[in-house]
Amino acid sequence: MREASDVPWARLELAEGGRLEGTALRWGRGEPRTVVLAGLHGDETTGLYVLRRLVEDGLDGVLGTVDVLPVTNPLGLLMQRRDVPVGGGNLNRAFGGAAEGALCGATAEALLAFVRGATLVVDLHAWETPSCVVGVVHEVPPPGSRARAALAQMGCDYVWKVAGAAASGTLGERLAAEAVATFAMEYPPAWLCAPIDFERWARCLGRALRTHQDARPLPPMGGRLPVAAPAAGLFDPLVAVGERVKPGQHLARLVGAARLAETARVVASCAGIVMHLENRRFVQPGDVLAFVGTGDGGA
Repeated sequence: MREASDVPWARLELAEGGRLEGTALRWGRGEPRTVVLAGLHGDETTGLYVLRRLVEDGLDGVLGTVDVLPVTNPLGLLMQRRDVPVGGGNLNRAFGGAAEGALCGATAEALLAFVRGATLVVDLHAWETPSCVVGVVHEVPPPGSRARAALAQMGCDYVWKVAGAAASGTLGERLAAEAVATFAMEYPPAWLCAPIDFERWARCLGRALRTHQDARPLPPMGGRLPVAAPAAGLFDPLVAVGERVKPGQHLARLVGAARLAETARVVASCAGIVMHLENRRFVQPGDVLAFVGTGDGGA
């Protein structure tokens, strides 16, 4: 297997003293150039496990150049925090020019400078609760494009076309505005995954890095609708993530803790796929318990 070369992408001076350095692992040469990154949120580690399996399997035969950035928020990873611990700030909301902290803003600027000019950028994330595998796009990749071919290989159960507040300030929104092809992946949280899951997703990513064109349709694609609790109670799901549901179908029941009796049912308002569910816990009225993807058919 060909060894990776180290390519620096960041050298950031800390106001408190010291510096942070970011290094990408590079395989191959020439065009197209694909950048795969993980860890914008330090407490999301599923992408790291996927990338570890990818590197173990080897990246021989990839198209052009592949740059892998396993850690983009190193202090967040070390402290297992979603934000950037020094100065604060959500790194994946810092690409609109409104970073909360100096280090967060500097990291976003360095990362953006490194990925500019790439043919494709793939950003690996993870949900905090049980979920299926979801691709996230800001613009639908056109037929015949490198991005569409790669996304078709990623093993998605659903593709969420994100918009509005959910996209504001993200790396994907910024790259889409600059006409850089990109998509993100949302995996289940690492604590819910088995080794075979990481291996399967790594194989999917490996195929995506070796595929130039793919005529297969994408998975169901569309928006998502939140499902809120109509009452307080213990959240007891009746469906699984990835399951297709119909309007009026019972998604969960709420159980009163005092008498352990059912107090309400949570009902689907539309047809779609269960993208992710809240953890089993005591919930309050209005708490979001699930998101249902509203797309119906491949694109």
